[in-house]
Amino acid sequence: MADELICALTTPARAIHAREASSLEVANADLACVSPRREDVALAVAQEVEASWATGNIRHHKRAKGLEMTEDHWVQGFLGAITVCDHQGIILEMNDAAAKAFQEQGGASLIGRNVLDCHPEPARSKLKRLFETQQPNVYTIEKGGVKRLIYQAPWYQDGAFAGLVELSLELPAQIPHFLRDRRG
Repeated sequence: MADELICALTTPARAIHAREASSLEVANADLACVSPRREDVALAVAQEVEASWATGNIRHHKRAKGLEMTEDHWVQGFLGAITVCDHQGIILEMNDAAAKAFQEQGGASLIGRNVLDCHPEPARSKLKRLFETQQPNVYTIEKGGVKRLIYQAPWYQDGAFAGLVELSLELPAQIPHFLRDRRG
């Protein structure tokens, strides 16, 4: 039965997209992997996902179902913003700093949305190219007098491109620079 529960929402994307569908639609979509006698299991899991979204408790739901990328507490408490999306651009994770940084756009409720939908042109096209080329993109910005380093890079799972990670780190006004090359 535990396998059937997990099978009902086998991928993070399926769990994430569940918030946009009714419980019955999610259950029906997953009946291929849940035996007909266990339709109630699929429906119960779909309702749990829907309830998690309704209460804003998707992080708890994902952790309970083993869908969260990491359970390391340091990620949530890290002062830099960390946003993780899958190979299709679906936002899988945001640490607390990222949710706060994007609060005006929806904060943690952005989890499950496509990152491309969160960017206007020309940033959207640049982001599309990152998915295509799977190359890092590094730049700095200044907003409200605060300088930030933005580091966007691919992440891999079992050697296959799995998506992009964005780190946004606040920079001090003056940054020391050290040369660490060995001198002969």
